[in-house]
Amino acid sequence: DTPGRTTIMAHRWYHAAFVYNYSALEQTVYLDGLEDGRSSPQGPYLGSSGSLNIGMSRVRTAGEECFTAHVSAKRRLA
Repeated sequence: DTPGRTTIMAHRWYHAAFVYNYSALEQTVYLDGLEDGRSSPQGPYLGSSGSLNIGMSRVRTAGEECFTAHVSAKRRLA
């Protein structure tokens, strides 16, 4: 729920990262090492219900709008 400003183009490699600062209740999206979006205050993802979608478009039409991609690494830092 934190959109970026960059329009993603097909057939191009991007490095995307998402950071959630729990103490500041702030979400930040990075694209190719640069901040691309930020929002606050945002509550943490509790994982109690619903889905956590990675690589999906916010706009849905007749079908799901998914990116064909590979998540090469993910980390949770405490």
